[in-house]
Amino acid sequence: MLDNIISASLDIVQRVERLIGMTRGLIASGRLDERETYDLYCEIEQITDVVLTIDEAVRRLRQLFDVRPEMARRFTIHATLQ
Repeated sequence: MLDNIISASLDIVQRVERLIGMTRGLIASGRLDERETYDLYCEIEQITDVVLTIDEAVRRLRQLFDVRPEMARRFTIHATLQ
């Protein structure tokens, strides 16, 4: 279960990173007016911060449970009992 959460979270991070790249390409194309460009740029900066934070948290979670696999077993049992 925990592996699925980590895998799905990293997949989301990768998809958002691709979306950010495509949005930057749209901005660079010059097809947007100045206001739209500014708004998108601000949104990209905010979502980039969020994605980096999520990515770091998921990687730390993976590292924690790789170091202590007994925690993963207890977490799964605890989550199942709730």
